[in-house]
Amino acid sequence: MAYWEFDLTFTNLGALPEGSLVLVVRAMSSTGFEAVRFEMLSGSESLTLIPSTADPGGTILGDLPTFELDASDEVWFTVMLSNGSNTMTNLYSIGPYTVGDVGTEVAPEL
Repeated sequence: MAYWEFDLTFTNLGALPEGSLVLVVRAMSSTGFEAVRFEMLSGSESLTLIPSTADPGGTILGDLPTFELDASDEVWFTVMLSNGSNTMTNLYSIGPYTVGDVGTEVAPEL
């Protein structure tokens, strides 16, 4: 088992629905754990978010525990757009992806 990170790059952000101010990405594993990353949208045309099991993030959901995954575990990504006042404007789900196919193993943060 190992810690993993996933690089997700979003392009053409100018085409997002009007009023989208926050992008939230959840990586949910077949083992029941999740990592969350969120970013305020700044008007740039692209954005990279890197959810990691070694640092799953302190978010609006509270601190999440670190967790390890086997290379054969599956991960789904949920992409949420918000208007900034806790109202979701759009929700997308992609996956599953096998961790070893798309993940990068990283050292744990101590």
